[in-house]
Amino acid sequence: MNKIFSVFLVFAIIFTIVPVTVFAADNENTWETGTPMLTAREGHSAEVVDGKIYVIGGNEQPTVEMYDPLTDTWTTKASMTTGRSYLATAVVDGKIYAFGGRNQKGKNFLDTVEMYDPATDTWTTKSSMLSIRVAFDAEAVNGKIYAVGGLSTSGTLASVEMYDPATDTWTMKANMITGRNRLSTAVLDGKIYAIGGQASGVVNTVEMYDPTTDTWTTKSSMSAKRYLLSAATVNGKIYAIGGQTINYIVEMYDPLTDTWTTKARIPNKRHAFDTVVVGGKIYAIGGYYKGILNSVEIYTPEGYSDVPLAPLNLVATGGDAKITLNWSSVVEADNYSVYRSLTSGGSYTSVATSVYSTSYVDSPLTNGTTYYYVVTAVNDNGESAYSNEASATPQADNNINRAILTITLNSGLEKEYDLSMSQVSQFMSWYESESTLFYTFQKDYNLGSDVSRTDYVVHDMIELFEVREYVAR
Repeated sequence: MNKIFSVFLVFAIIFTIVPVTVFAADNENTWETGTPMLTAREGHSAEVVDGKIYVIGGNEQPTVEMYDPLTDTWTTKASMTTGRSYLATAVVDGKIYAFGGRNQKGKNFLDTVEMYDPATDTWTTKSSMLSIRVAFDAEAVNGKIYAVGGLSTSGTLASVEMYDPATDTWTMKANMITGRNRLSTAVLDGKIYAIGGQASGVVNTVEMYDPTTDTWTTKSSMSAKRYLLSAATVNGKIYAIGGQTINYIVEMYDPLTDTWTTKARIPNKRHAFDTVVVGGKIYAIGGYYKGILNSVEIYTPEGYSDVPLAPLNLVATGGDAKITLNWSSVVEADNYSVYRSLTSGGSYTSVATSVYSTSYVDSPLTNGTTYYYVVTAVNDNGESAYSNEASATPQADNNINRAILTITLNSGLEKEYDLSMSQVSQFMSWYESESTLFYTFQKDYNLGSDVSRTDYVVHDMIELFEVREYVAR
């Protein structure tokens, strides 16, 4: 026999809701003070993985600290095997690679390589570089890492070598036009820019490397000669910050016009530091000026208000071999990207890009496994920081029965959904907890030319709903 029961509750549904939006602040070309590191450092390197900043080495030490922008806190992480200063780092597939540098009070130059996995907080030794290098820089492009310039025991290097993490091998590439050490590099549109440094003297020259053609091209010089500076790319521009001998100058490079423009000075002079970009802002970390620094300063570049903020209120709901995600709309976003991990806090891998709604169904998944998600907002100016993390565990629907869920609006309009009983249970759990403003029904029928159909259930607009369970045949 069919088992039928009814539940009457006050509730409401609409087909399209007005999104909850968040807005960016208009405070461009300014600096602010950030939370200091636990340890003062110079000659270190910094990278970003899953929205967190990792500061590595410096002071000829192996130590590592991680900064979480969401909690505004620094945490000590596993140390490298080898202490080193004036090293270089780069990230591929969520792993941080640390190259070269020096220790033993500057007497020992290194060619050794270590890889850090943030997911396991462990370091692994990799194949050594072909050359001993210190005071150089490294960048990742298309899954390969390029070590550029620096010093060896024989002097300043113009050479470039490429590391392939997939094969753990090194290959020599075309030399720079001008050898230089204590330079900084940045990646823009798949090209590597080598900026400033020391050659026969301090230079302000800039060269651009194209990995596809293995060639170098001269670009416009900075206005100021400097070394031990740091460069960062954001919003399609390169910012060259600080350095010796002018510790406070900030210049912005526009590749469309091949010109440099002076920007707001960094408030506290520094050199031998590093910069990273998180959420469209530049973090200048540590360095040296009249002593070793642990201070952090944060620059809001031009165009920041056009970069989306991170989505809010991400919620994950488990189903049978699937998880449904919902989040709040971001007003500046053109679309969204979804990332997933099997561990809380990442590392995350890309699940979907160019998602144009504020919901996504991830399937097929393994029932009984917990999945962790973050979402980013994307537009032509860049990608936001991660949203809050949300998790859920898909479960098999052991009840073969289904139900017709009829929801009556307080306007008198009715909507019906043919659901599994596990889906009804998810709806009931959402209603009882009122964890989010709305509930999402994904329709996989009568799509026509549509990519998807979604109904949004809003919590305070339902007059009643009825559940009629039936035996699926």
